[in-house]
Amino acid sequence: MGTALMSWPSAQRTETEVSVSAGGDVTFKLRMAPEDQGKEYVAGLGMSGSTPGIVLGPGSFVPLNPDAVTFAGLALLPSPLLDGFQGRLDRNASASPVLHLPPGSSATLIGQTLIVAALVIEPDGRFGAGSSAVEILLDP
Repeated sequence: MGTALMSWPSAQRTETEVSVSAGGDVTFKLRMAPEDQGKEYVAGLGMSGSTPGIVLGPGSFVPLNPDAVTFAGLALLPSPLLDGFQGRLDRNASASPVLHLPPGSSATLIGQTLIVAALVIEPDGRFGAGSSAVEILLDP
């Protein structure tokens, strides 16, 4: 498919949709602040929008409204469907998570918007800075 870019501090995307019936891969480009290089991160997804988002602690805001999709996605990690949705940022404080949407996914997803956002996990286990959100339209 294409690449959706989650950059620090704003989001840009080159691929804005994926077919539910045909399936496909969407690669996200996560770029956090330079001081976050080598830190762990986790990316989440949801279908309830990005506003107002959630504050997870001081300095930790994620533009994602948690819902059943969020919790199911996090429970699946690590998963071949959500390749690289958790891991360690490289020396450029970047990562490239990939959503592998299988062909023939549920028709109830058609027309929905999937939100993806990520956050840094500090070495002491606290939640760090969040990325901006990327929206992917789920087409027929």
